[in-house]
Amino acid sequence: MLRSSVTWLLVLAAGSAACHAGGEPVFSGPQPGERMPGLTIAGVYDEFADKQLDPVERAAGKPLLLVFVHDPLTRPSAAVTRGLAAWADEHKEKLASAVIMLRADQSAAEAYLKRARKPVGWKGLVGVSVDGVEGPGAYGLNRNVSLTIVAGQAGEVTANFALVQPSTTDGPKIISQVARLIGADPVTQEQFDRYAYGRRQYRGNDQPAGDEATIPRPLLAAVINKQATPEQVAEAAAKVDEYVKDNPARQKALGTVVARVVSSDRFEQYGTSAAREHLKTWAKKYGPKPPAKDE
Repeated sequence: MLRSSVTWLLVLAAGSAACHAGGEPVFSGPQPGERMPGLTIAGVYDEFADKQLDPVERAAGKPLLLVFVHDPLTRPSAAVTRGLAAWADEHKEKLASAVIMLRADQSAAEAYLKRARKPVGWKGLVGVSVDGVEGPGAYGLNRNVSLTIVAGQAGEVTANFALVQPSTTDGPKIISQVARLIGADPVTQEQFDRYAYGRRQYRGNDQPAGDEATIPRPLLAAVINKQATPEQVAEAAAKVDEYVKDNPARQKALGTVVARVVSSDRFEQYGTSAAREHLKTWAKKYGPKPPAKDE
């Protein structure tokens, strides 16, 4: 488990790439108070397969959650989308939702989603935008983000999230905005991680005795992204600190992984200098302590 954690960190360090906005606010899609336009998608799964649908029209006035997945699809964006779609599916009696993939080649995107249905794991209405990689023109989507999440009711936007570097820590904040539309309870980070990763991959505060906690990959991936600015590294590191806060099992898991990274001969390949400072701090704070010397 720990060896594989170090391996994927090294892979990310060698070529992690995401779009950023240099610390400036990022906007994508209609903002709260604006109209939620209709749009057309090609359904992919089950009763929606091979049908052209308008998620706004299908909502028929019910609260609606739209998740636009921009090209390219990444593991973090897939995980956040999976969590949102699974939560929305549990509340489908009161909430309409749709996951919309944006790709230049609609047919190729549909074929991919059908092949990858099990590993992608998105529930509910899943489709591909018929308007290509830019998405519906009326939405004004920003190609420099990974996910655009739009929520609304009765044709009006109530919440908007443009995620450049998605992380499962974004999930509870998004759901808190949608849950109030349907009178549902917000979710904790542990609950959202279950939606995003499934029971076999998620381990949290209620993990069985003797089981070892893990740190979700997207959290550390955002920290060691070589393209990240110092401000973005600090923001990503703050999410890791929040995730392990007051949780000794997670602190131990973080310390064990980063200690091995810091002691690696290839440590300088991990992220930026700012990222490496955070890794060293975590290794010192949470990593294995050397045995005490006899007096």
